[in-house]
Amino acid sequence: MKKRSAMTEMKDQLHAIWYCIPMDTCRPYLPAEREFFDQGTGKVPLVVIFTKFEALVTQEWSKMGDILEDEDAKWNRARVNAERTFQDHYLKPILNTKYPPKAFVVLDLMAQENAIFSHLIEKTAHAISIGSLRQLFTATQMNSLNTNLHQRSP
Repeated sequence: MKKRSAMTEMKDQLHAIWYCIPMDTCRPYLPAEREFFDQGTGKVPLVVIFTKFEALVTQEWSKMGDILEDEDAKWNRARVNAERTFQDHYLKPILNTKYPPKAFVVLDLMAQENAIFSHLIEKTAHAISIGSLRQLFTATQMNSLNTNLHQRSP
């Protein structure tokens, strides 16, 4: 990271870091992660991507047993509980580090074939502080996204 962020040519520089944390397991906040967030990334903005939120909802749903007979109400309560678990056990520890991320995104239902990650692109663009680089990033990502969607269409 240090080497790439010190490069003088824009094409060689590191412009943003996406750090993915899956939520489909009950893994602890690892010491290596704490060290990473406590060291910082210098001028390079960090965007944390929490993936597989739907797995956290499913875990909360399974904990509830037969508390509610209405399936929709049970899933709604599971989602509320999952959001609380996310805030307390995933987000707060990272935001309380010496160098918290510039932005974070929670991705849900990634397994859907046509899932669109425009929210991730938007958050990353806002994290990039250089205006011209932000515009270039956004244009490139949207172009790539459109190309991928057209290739998947029947």
